[in-house]
Amino acid sequence: MLLEKNKQGAFVALGVLYGTLFAFGALFKLLLGTPVLLVPFAYYLTGIIAFTTHVLGHYRISERWFTAHTIGHHVHAYPPTRFVSDGFVNSPDPNDKFYGPAIFGPAVAAVVLGFGLSVGLVMAFTGGTAAWVADYVHTGLHLKEFWMDRFALFRELRRLHVFHHKGNFRTNYGIYDFSFDILWGSMRYA
Repeated sequence: MLLEKNKQGAFVALGVLYGTLFAFGALFKLLLGTPVLLVPFAYYLTGIIAFTTHVLGHYRISERWFTAHTIGHHVHAYPPTRFVSDGFVNSPDPNDKFYGPAIFGPAVAAVVLGFGLSVGLVMAFTGGTAAWVADYVHTGLHLKEFWMDRFALFRELRRLHVFHHKGNFRTNYGIYDFSFDILWGSMRYA
């Protein structure tokens, strides 16, 4: 499998991700005086909430979220037999709004709990950026031709995402970071 063959590329990609998180943490420390570890903390806090939101979209806990995500995105827009298309097909009830609490909830909570506006802004920036990158990469995973196709790592992300759209839709919830799938036990390689 490509992931086994491309472990070095996967580790380089994770190194770039973590390096970027710490670089932004250092930048915000210089600009706003926030702790260096705030950006990695915000990234993983946002990630836990977004992962949980995604998982819940595959269970009938909220009928509207289940219908919008599992039925709208997985069954109608991108069933396993039509995983890619010429242009992105959105669900009739777009999924973005369901991720709002994951993106901005930690930032609002930080301000309300008295950690300060600068901490809230850094958390909002981190959550918003992570969500934008995930949405951008996710869109590319469903396009027949996407500029990242030339990279083996992107093609591997697409292959892993195909498994998410097959069967019961309860594997490989991650888009570009599968840390929580590994911890949750939902990672599937083949």
